[in-house]
Amino acid sequence: MEVEPNSYDKQRQRSTMESLVEGIREGLENAARADCLADRMDCLVQTASMCKTLRTKCNRALMELERTTIIANNYTKTDHE
Repeated sequence: MEVEPNSYDKQRQRSTMESLVEGIREGLENAARADCLADRMDCLVQTASMCKTLRTKCNRALMELERTTIIANNYTKTDHE
């Protein structure tokens, strides 16, 4: 049986995601202000990497939420039978 993450873990995950969002925002702003194409491309590559990391974290959180919902629904069905 898996242990549900505690509120500290969830808060840490949320903070990590918020930091990634802020980093993405800054990366896009830096790319817009870059003077040369090489600098702009460098900013965008770093931003794309942060986007990929954020997408992975969001997908994992979504899967966990879906798993929790399925378990809760199964308990609810069992209680009413």
